[in-house]
Parts: sequence; structure tokens; C-alpha cells
Amino acid sequence: MIVRTPGRRLAAALESGALARVLPSALSLPWARFARAERPLPVASRARVVGVGGALLGGSGKTPLSQALALALGQRGLRVALACSTHPIRRRNATRTLPDARVDEVGDEALMLARTLTPAEVPVFASSPRAHAVAEATTVADVVVADGLLQARPRLTASLLAVDAYAPWGSGYFPPLGDLRLTRKRALAACDAVVRIGVPAQRDVDQYGGKPVFDVGLTLHGARLADGTLVDVEQLRRLRVGVALGLARPERVLRLLAQHGIHPERVRLAADHRVALPDDRPGVDLWLVTAKCAVKLEGRGRGPDPARLEVAWQLGDPLISFVFSKCRGSVTECVSGREESFDHVVESRACLPSERLPAV
Repeated sequence: MIVRTPGRRLAAALESGALARVLPSALSLPWARFARAERPLPVASRARVVGVGGALLGGSGKTPLSQALALALGQRGLRVALACSTHPIRRRNATRTLPDARVDEVGDEALMLARTLTPAEVPVFASSPRAHAVAEATTVADVVVADGLLQARPRLTASLLAVDAYAPWGSGYFPPLGDLRLTRKRALAACDAVVRIGVPAQRDVDQYGGKPVFDVGLTLHGARLADGTLVDVEQLRRLRVGVALGLARPERVLRLLAQHGIHPERVRLAADHRVALPDDRPGVDLWLVTAKCAVKLEGRGRGPDPARLEVAWQLGDPLISFVFSKCRGSVTECVSGREESFDHVVESRACLPSERLPAV
């Protein structure tokens, strides 16, 4: 049984393009004109900023990809920071987000990122607009991974376009008829490479305009209970589970569960950045939520305690090598004020290459 809030039903109509069949297409013209605008990013000329953007309003996977990329670069010896938006909270001052912050002060995505990245010594800076966070992050890192900023100018050191491999261009319509942020042509012109998340059986790369395409696989490790116990996939298959999600394109999560043989008895869906509350009615042994949804449920005091899904992202060496090659240059400005070659910065620190990154 699937229960959707009114906000989720409206979001689903945008994501499917259903409104385009009943409303005049001219309604999308103002957004299409606005979407051409480039976003100024005033940072030091030597700052190395890797942007991870999406062509959709939500649901492309750019935030967890940014998180996984920051972890991977940190494991390879770089001093990394991540910059993100405080959306839906408006907070212009760029501050470092700490794991014990409140979600209503920093936003759900910033808090989720801080919870995962702080133990790995990757600081998270957040503000709205996120350009302030990027500027602050460049003062403490060799490389800043920015969640967003696909249209930044001057052009970033590297710009990655995150796409859901099953629906890379979403509904194909601009708001208020659909969820398309940029046309395919403009999105591809703004990026250096495309990262496809969740690789389908058909590996069609012709639609990406000759850009390098990197595939990222996802593997479900299980679900983490409130007491820290990990319920593995085999155990989840034997349980009657429910899923509560407040995300854009929640079918991505349901598809991942189905690929691992997990078919929820009950599904509750809310709009992105909203709260989907698990219920305590009979028929469900365990409720599952994502890490982003988990931070929104803290302190609610209603319903059963859910388990947080843990998903491993396999970025692959080709993608990491591509980002390294874009960042490599003649000099890099370090926090101490000294200038060192990029290669020397990496080699002077303990490099810990790993094919398997922590679950995110």
C-alpha cells in the first residue's frame, strides 16, 4: 500500500510531466528564460572547486554523489571540504555545519552531510546561496566539492552532471509543468563529464553529446537500527518492512530495494525536504528511511523508530582519476599560504586508495 501526501502527489505530477498534458506549454516560458542565467562564483582564482550539479529540480542524486566524491578524494590524500546549500532554510552566513546541529537551523541535507563526512575529517560548509559556503570552504581545503553550481562562472575546476540513469532528463518539461531545471543542451554545455547513477541494462551514451560518461553503481548494505545494529539485506528480505520517504523521485529508493529482493508492505511518501512519518499499525516489522529522512524525524516523538538505509557508492577509479586530472595544475594555494605543486600535496599525505567507500 502506498500513501502519498498532497505535496508528494503534486511532485509526482511534475516528475512525470502529467501536467503538460492538460496545461498550455507557454506556462513554462518564464522558467526557460530564467534557466539560461549563469551564476557568479566569486572565489580565489587558484581555488579548486569541483561542482556536482543536476539538470532536474531534485532527484538526480547530486547530493549523495557529492558526499561520496568528497570521501573518495579525502581517502586519496587530499584535504577536502564540501559546500552545500541550507535549503529549505535561508541562511546567508556561511558556517561550518556540525553533526549535533539542529535540522531546522541548517537544513536536512547539510546536517546529513555533516553526520557522514565529519568523522572522515571532511568539513561541511553551508549557506544560501551556496557560493558563500564555497568561498569559506576554500580557506581550509585543497579541493572543495560543491553540491550544485552547474552554471557557475567563472567555470569550475571540474563540473560533473549527475543523472539518474533511468530518467536522466526527468519529465522533459520546465516548471510549472515539469521538473526540468536546464535543457539537455545547456546542461551538457555546462559540464565536463556525466555521472550516471544506477546503471540500467541498456548502456546508451549517445544522448550525452560526446561528454565522458562514468557509471556509478549502488549496493545496499542493510539498515542501521537506532542502537547501531546493522540489519543486513538477507534479514531485511525476511521481514515485513515499510518505507517512509520525503524525497524527490522516491522510486529510486524503491527500485534499489527491489533490486535487492526487498518489497515493502507499506510505503509513505512526502514531498522533498518534508517529513514522511512511519505509523505503528500492525503489518510492519521495521520501517526504513534514508539518511536524509532520518535527520528530519529526530525529536518527532511519534511512531516507531525507523532503521536508516546504508548504501555503498562505487565511484570507480576512472571517475576519481578524471577529477584528479582536472584538479592537477602548476600550483595550489595551501591554508598556510605556501604554494606547492598539486602532486606534492597529494604525495606528502597518507594516500589510502580504496575500491570500496563507506556506506552513505
